Amino acid sequence: MTEREEKFEAFVEDDLRNNRGLIINQYKENLILMDNPIKMEAFRQSYLTNMLTYVTRHSEFYKKYEDFKSIKDFPVVNKEILKQHWEEVFVDEFKNRSDNKEKRTSGSTGTPFQVYWDRRKHCRMIADAKWFAHLGGVESHERIVCMVVNEKGDRSPLEKQKRDNVYNIYCSYFDDESIAKYLKELNELNPKMIIAYSSMWDAIANYIYDNKAEKYEFNLISIMSEAEGLKERTREIIADYFKCPIYSRYGNEECGTLAQEDGSGFGHRINTASYYIEVLDMDSDEPVKDGEIGRVVITDLFNYAFPIVRYENGDLATRYVAKDGKEYLKDVIGRKVDMLYTTDGRMVNWLHSLIFLKKYRDIKQFQIIQKTRTDFTWVLNTHNYNYEQLILTEATQIFGKDSRHEFQYVDDIPKLRSGKTQMTVCKIDPDKEFK
Repeated sequence: MTEREEKFEAFVEDDLRNNRGLIINQYKENLILMDNPIKMEAFRQSYLTNMLTYVTRHSEFYKKYEDFKSIKDFPVVNKEILKQHWEEVFVDEFKNRSDNKEKRTSGSTGTPFQVYWDRRKHCRMIADAKWFAHLGGVESHERIVCMVVNEKGDRSPLEKQKRDNVYNIYCSYFDDESIAKYLKELNELNPKMIIAYSSMWDAIANYIYDNKAEKYEFNLISIMSEAEGLKERTREIIADYFKCPIYSRYGNEECGTLAQEDGSGFGHRINTASYYIEVLDMDSDEPVKDGEIGRVVITDLFNYAFPIVRYENGDLATRYVAKDGKEYLKDVIGRKVDMLYTTDGRMVNWLHSLIFLKKYRDIKQFQIIQKTRTDFTWVLNTHNYNYEQLILTEATQIFGKDSRHEFQYVDDIPKLRSGKTQMTVCKIDPDKEFK
C-alpha cells in the first residue's frame, strides 16, 4: 500500500468508529451532488427546506418566520445583527455541547465574531475540504501543506499532521530570509498541493521574480490561494515557477470554504451541496440578473447549532450558471488589506499583526494604520480601553521594539463600497522608506 492508501484506510476506520462515517459518507454525497447539479437540485432544495423549517422551530430569532413560503420570507442579516441577537440565534439544545466546534473570526472586516458548529457541520466542513481538494486534482490523504498564521499555543500537533498527511508551515514574515526558509520546508515536505493566503503568494511571487528562489524538487498537482483576491501577476509567476495551476478559493471562517476556481474560466465554483448562495441587488433584497453585480448572501445548509441564514458577508460578486447547472461567483470584490512592515523593513503577514484581537468580542471593529516606518495608529471601536498594553506587547514583538503605537477610539470605522472595513492601511512607500 502507498502512504496515501494506508492513511486513507486508517482515516475511514477512525471516521466509522468515532463519527459513524459522517465525513466519508458526506464526501461521497458531495461528489454525487456536485457532479450532477441539475439532476440533484431537488435533493439540495430539500436540505434548504429542512434548514428553514428547523430554524423556525428551534432558534428564537427565527421563530417569527414559521409561516414562510420561501427563503425570501427570511430577513437578510449581517455580522452586526447576528452579534446583537447572538443568544437568540444560537439554538438552546446545542449550547454548552462539548462536541461543538468554536469558530472565531475577524476576517478582513475588522469586526470580531464568534459562532459554533455542531458535530455534523464540522464533519461536513471536512468533507467539503476533501471535495475542494478533489476539484484541484488531489485526493484525500495525498500530502497537502498549509502555509498558515496561528495564534500562540494553537498549533496543530505534529502527530495529527502526520495522521492527516496535512502539514503546516507557520508564516509570520515575508522578508527574503523567511521566504527562503518556507521554500526549504516545502522541499522537505514534498507536497502534492500547497494552500496559502493570497498575500503570502504575492510575497513569494516577488521573491521568485527577483530571481532569489532556488529550484524546487517536488512535483505539485495544484496550488490554492485563499482569503484576499488573487492577482493575475501572482498567478502567472507562481504557476510558471511551480509548473502547476494555482486556483483561488473563496470563503469565510463562519461558514467554511464556499467556492473555488475549477479551471473553467467561469469563476469560483460554488459548493451548492453545502450552501445556498444568493446575489442580491445593491438596493433591495431581490436577486440580480446573471452577470450583474450584487451582494453575496449565504445560507449554510448544515449548521444547526448557530444557523447562518441569508447572511450578507460584505462581499460583492456576479453570479453565473453554466448550461450543465454548475453555479459560479465571478468578479468577487470586497476584501482589502495593505501590507505592513517592521521597523527594519520586513513585510509582515497582515493576519499575524491582527489575529490576536479576534477573540475579544467587545471590540466591534479594529484597524491598524502604518503612518511611518516606526509609527502606527490602532483604531478601535470599543468602550473597553483596557487592551492598550496587550496590543503594545504584541505589536512591539511583531513590528519591532522601536515601533511606536497610538490609539484612537471611534464609534464606527468608515466602510468601503463593498461594506467591509479596510483592516490595514499603509501610508509609507517601502521602496523609499527602507533604502
